[in-house]
Amino acid sequence: MYTLRIKELRKLNNITQSQLAKHLNVAHQSISKWENHVTSPDIAYLPKLAAFFNVSIDVLMGLAPLESSYTNRNDITAEYWDQKYDLLIAMNHQALNDDYLRFLIRDVWKITSSVDIADFGCGYGYLGLKLLPLLPEGSTYTGYDISKKLIDHAMQLFVNHQLQGQFIECDLNDYKVATKYDLVICKSFLQHHNNPSKILRKMKCSGKSSALIVCIEENRLIRNDGLFIEDLYNPIEKAQILKENWESEYQNDGRDYYLGFRIPSEMEKLGLLDVNIRSNDCVQYMSQRNENYKHQVESLKTTMIWDQPFSNERIKNIFNYFQSRGLSKEGIKRYIEGEIKYSHHLNHHMPNIVRTLGLYITYGRKPYEQHSENKSEILE
Repeated sequence: MYTLRIKELRKLNNITQSQLAKHLNVAHQSISKWENHVTSPDIAYLPKLAAFFNVSIDVLMGLAPLESSYTNRNDITAEYWDQKYDLLIAMNHQALNDDYLRFLIRDVWKITSSVDIADFGCGYGYLGLKLLPLLPEGSTYTGYDISKKLIDHAMQLFVNHQLQGQFIECDLNDYKVATKYDLVICKSFLQHHNNPSKILRKMKCSGKSSALIVCIEENRLIRNDGLFIEDLYNPIEKAQILKENWESEYQNDGRDYYLGFRIPSEMEKLGLLDVNIRSNDCVQYMSQRNENYKHQVESLKTTMIWDQPFSNERIKNIFNYFQSRGLSKEGIKRYIEGEIKYSHHLNHHMPNIVRTLGLYITYGRKPYEQHSENKSEILE
């Protein structure tokens, strides 16, 4: 099965249907029928069409991607994140254990007095909701995020939990953070940026002298492989196609699927001291015997988008998205078949599930400064 890209190639080259028809010596109506899939051109026209558009026959037939057809994820906009509240809730379900956070605060970071916290890419305030009850009394929290809708959710959740917090709607790529903080933290934020070092530098510059800088980011390969569903195994095809997709993102967007492992080096390059990294201790076990089993599975299905039907339109969108990243037709087909299998299994059975999120917690200290204001670090 294939879909000819005649219309796409024609528009890309600013060619009219009449011009193409004249070149091929066919009627104008024939081009219209080909583009609307009413009829298909004779096989003899395929080499002529490919030669005219200077592409291979595989590209013409939609079996290989156009070099210029890369589809950006577009996930650093307010419009994108405005729609992701339910997804974020599902993704953060049981993501960080309170006892491990308490251990980090008390025994690793040795926070014994109140601190002022800045949360970059705070979303609905997840880290604030987790950290404030564990930190010394008097600690303050300020969340920065591009999405007003997520901030509105955060403000309501803080009221519901009787917590105090300040939230600032901004794009941290451009926003100048005026306040200095004792602890500057982010979770799953840098991975959405094509220049994470820039954001990390801004985190450092937003810290007071000797401030603690913390990044909680994932290794996407480990996250993908860290899922076991009883009676099903994570197919090699899925791991391979996702890696190819992430490599395409790295080449085109600069988004690093190894980011969770790369941050320690980036922190040291910025001059942070005592840099270290720890694996998040949380491994989720979803057992039929657990009272919250149904809620756990629903969260997983939402996170993996296995809660939505695989309509023809959705399958087409998945296919086009991956193909724009340079992935093969056969690989995409196997990936979609695997996703349908997983979705069907979770919607019709009650398997036990083990899952690790592949989260890594990297931290370092900003060097001690004799003067609290270091003018050389003010960002443009």
